[in-house]
This record gives sequence, C-alpha cells and structure tokens, in this order.
Amino acid sequence: IRLQPNPEDLRDTSGNAIAPVPVDPNPNNNSLSVFTTQTLLTLQGASYLHFKDLTFQYARRIMDLQTGTKNISLTNCIINYGSYGILATGADTGEITGCDFNNGVPMAMYWTDVKNSEAGAGNEPYPEVQSNALNAFSNLNIHHNTFRRSFDGISLKEGGVSNVTIRNNYFLQLKDAAINLSLDNSNVEIAYNLFWHHHSGISFFK
Repeated sequence: IRLQPNPEDLRDTSGNAIAPVPVDPNPNNNSLSVFTTQTLLTLQGASYLHFKDLTFQYARRIMDLQTGTKNISLTNCIINYGSYGILATGADTGEITGCDFNNGVPMAMYWTDVKNSEAGAGNEPYPEVQSNALNAFSNLNIHHNTFRRSFDGISLKEGGVSNVTIRNNYFLQLKDAAINLSLDNSNVEIAYNLFWHHHSGISFFK
C-alpha cells in the first residue's frame, strides 16, 4: 500500500505548491477498508420498496437494480461501498434522499495514479480501481444526499436516461467527476448542489 502523494498532483490550478495529503503517510495510522462480498443486494422485477435508516457496507456492489425493478426509494441510509454503491442496469422510477455514499478512497490516491497512462504512469489499474456511487435511472429524484471519497459520484452515462432531478446534494473529495452526463440524456435538472475538491464537477460523454 503506497500512501506517498503523487508529485504531479501537488500543485493547485494556478501552479502553486500545495501540501501533501495525508500528512502522515504511514499505513498504520490511516484507516483501510476491506470488502468481502461481490453484491450485497440484487433486485430483479422488484417494486415499491422503501429502505430507511439502514447501513449497507462490506460489498463491492451494494445494490444491483436489474430489469423490471421500479419505484425504489432510499431514505437516510449509509452506503459504504467497494466499487459501486447503487448499480442500476434496468431500474425505473425512484427517490434517494438523506443518504451518505462513502467509498473511502484515501486522500493520498489521485486521478493520475489510476487513469493517466499518457503521462508515463504505466498500465492503468482501471477498471479494478474505479468506483461510482450511483448509476442514475429514469424518473429518479436525488436530493439532500452526500457523496464522498469516491472516483465518480452520480453517473448518467447510459443513453436514454430521462426525467432525473439532482438537487441540494453535497459532492465532497471525489477523485474524478462528481456527475457524468451522456449527451443522449433528456430532462435532467441539476440545481443547488455543492461541489468541493474534484477532478471535474460535471463531465459530458457522447
């Protein structure tokens, strides 16, 4: 485990030197997470489920919402995930509010550590070292959540996703994009969110 900061990331947007994070690079003094399950909960054809005040953790994928799953809501849940918090491969309609998504990516790990082969960093560990808090699906209301310590926050990369509202959320310390959007998405509202310490805030994909 290497906690030494990447020297390529020790400058701010103006080129000025910044202090390395963490200050103490000793692995014994930093928390580590070990995930022991591939998928904690797989839903297929499920409907009208409300998860409230629950903690989900110790899994590579917390939820996999597959074909036919609809009207799923999460309220005030803690989601500590390995690669994907909520992976939606066929869901429709839902609400996610008051939840805390945490991937636990250490502050010493940077975007250039895993996704910057052009800079001579060697073979990229992607996609093994990759994480995404939430794959959004159509007719979804996402509000008053916190997304932290991950690579990506919310992803709408898949074409055809529509009628999604992303309001009043906090996006903190994400190593890549806070929100990924596909140009094929439609009727997506992003408003009143706070973005802090990201590689990029909103990214667009064809």
